[in-house]
Amino acid sequence: MVLILFGVMLTNKIVDVDVKTACSRPFRRPIIVRVAAGALCGVFYITDWRVFTGMAPPSTTANKLGEMFLTTYLLPFELISIVLLVALVGAALIARKDKKSIELRQN
Repeated sequence: MVLILFGVMLTNKIVDVDVKTACSRPFRRPIIVRVAAGALCGVFYITDWRVFTGMAPPSTTANKLGEMFLTTYLLPFELISIVLLVALVGAALIARKDKKSIELRQN
């Protein structure tokens, strides 16, 4: 969420940028994707996957925190998420510039 906020805040000043939508080499990408997907499938097929059974999962702090967030502290967790969402939307609205204000500044 912080990354999105900084992305919005830092890219709002870019006004006159030409975005190219045409692909310069359209035949390379499908070939590269197929080769990478084939290599990945080959690695999955060749790998000897060891499955251990009968072991209890370790009790970690992350497990305990997740359980507490979804049981004991569910309401505060949801309220904080709503407050953060409102703050993100508010920051995006503040960072957004209208075209009219940009045109008035240029004239």
